[in-house]
Amino acid sequence: GGSIQMTTGAAIAGITLSSTNLATFTSVAAPNVSLTDSDADNIICSGTSVTFTASGASTYQFKINGNNVVNGVDGTISGTNGEVFTTTTLTNGDVVSVVGTSGG
Repeated sequence: GGSIQMTTGAAIAGITLSSTNLATFTSVAAPNVSLTDSDADNIICSGTSVTFTASGASTYQFKINGNNVVNGVDGTISGTNGEVFTTTTLTNGDVVSVVGTSGG
């Protein structure tokens, strides 16, 4: 946690200042996200179905070559927090990654 000294200006949603203009906040540590896939040898042929599973965060955004995966277009995203991505759309050289976010 920490605190900052606030001065008059634009209000910040969710922060209430005390009579001394001292606002208290809590920082949230970055999640330690891991990503696994269903392909045993990690050699994925074009058009082959593969499932990626993320863990270590509260919510997930899968990416292919740095672009956000679109559910129903690039494959199917499932799981309680969107932690599972299944696709048959990968082609040679594609890179699948995931960004995890922790709730605060």
